[in-house]
Amino acid sequence: MESEQAVFSNMSIEELTAFKEMYKTNEAIVKIMEGYIEGKRREEAQAKAKADFTQSIADMVSTLVHPDGIHNVYLAWREVEIQDTDSPEEVEVIKVDEAGNPVLSEKGKPVKVKETRYPMTKVWKWIPELNKGFQAGKAGTTTVTKTTNKRAVTLSKREGDRLVLVGHFPTASRAVEYLKLPLGGDSATRVLQREGMFIEPYGGTDYTLA
Repeated sequence: MESEQAVFSNMSIEELTAFKEMYKTNEAIVKIMEGYIEGKRREEAQAKAKADFTQSIADMVSTLVHPDGIHNVYLAWREVEIQDTDSPEEVEVIKVDEAGNPVLSEKGKPVKVKETRYPMTKVWKWIPELNKGFQAGKAGTTTVTKTTNKRAVTLSKREGDRLVLVGHFPTASRAVEYLKLPLGGDSATRVLQREGMFIEPYGGTDYTLA
């Protein structure tokens, strides 16, 4: 049986169709051949989709100027968390001063203010990474890159109708330090969101330095 499957798997659609026609009065064989033919068509469709996608990437990249130090570009299809800017929410938070300390009223109670927040939502998108898997050394040698950090983040900020990259950071806390933002008693993520930052997971190892 296994040898028969191997034979049918290696046959073309035309050959399978001819074989089905030869045994068209045998319902069992016809169904088997139709299954193989359908599988072959799926394989051909998938192969064409991959080829078209690869060609589209090649066409796009061919128009870009090659920067020094870039040896490969890795694209990963990932589910990432981003802020849903179409669903703003008004929340009440404690007002803090430049040092991150709570601002108190005349009665000594924390002053609360309204802030606009955007809930997080998950979307699938292409995440590009540069020099994935290796870094160029001298005389054409290569060295292994550092392992990725699951807490690493990419920060972007909206300017007009577009997002501008702020940088890649090993943690949200390091991003807060780099941007010199008052942390106070709040979490680093909330501080960044309050500054209008879009936070996404980062799978690379090239971080923005202070």
